[in-house]
Amino acid sequence: MSQEDNLQEAFPQAPVIVDNEANIAALGEHYFGVAQDHDEVLYISAGVGLGGGIVHDGRVFSGVTGVGAEIGHMTMERNGELCSCGNYGCWETQVSQRALFGHIRRSFEQGERGMLFPLTNAGADPLTLPMIVDAAGAGDTVARSALEKIGGDLGIGIASLVNTLNPELVVCGGILSLAGEFLMPAAIREFEQRALRWNREAAKVVLAQQGFDAAAMGGVAAVYETILSQPNLIGSLEL
Repeated sequence: MSQEDNLQEAFPQAPVIVDNEANIAALGEHYFGVAQDHDEVLYISAGVGLGGGIVHDGRVFSGVTGVGAEIGHMTMERNGELCSCGNYGCWETQVSQRALFGHIRRSFEQGERGMLFPLTNAGADPLTLPMIVDAAGAGDTVARSALEKIGGDLGIGIASLVNTLNPELVVCGGILSLAGEFLMPAAIREFEQRALRWNREAAKVVLAQQGFDAAAMGGVAAVYETILSQPNLIGSLEL
């Protein structure tokens, strides 16, 4: 029995909707964010890991078993870093908070200090994304170099996905979007260099409008869709 079935059994009086964060965030951007009026959309959620959502013909695509669009687990490097999924060289190992922190700590090990080294007690204390964004905004070369590397790897993956899916819009969300000012130039540069011309010209790469609220707004949209598809449902609920 699936998680959704278990929840539905526990709450028989109301419909239960279960989906992953990236899928539901894609729906939120489609209904209430930057992807309104776009029916072919690729949503990328970059944070602790790397997830994706695909809107096709105005609806979220989930695949046969509901776990489609696991774009973070595309293999990008045959002998790359071990991923949490057990594979090596997944895109997630290149584009995530963990990857960003890893770039900066390797800079420390190589003797590059900058602003972040003393702020983290010589690398002993944890890094945070706001700390890195603030350092990059102040011109710190270690922070900017790390963010540019993440942005470049993001753009390479986007190019491949755009060549595969031919979307109208690519929306970049998740916590790493807080660093969009520094990530997006490198991402768009790689995308424009690597995507096929007719796919590149059809697609625009933008930051998410809903930010951290994208998944919450997607939940609202999912309920809205359920009501529209089952208009007699609400009147039959026992509240």
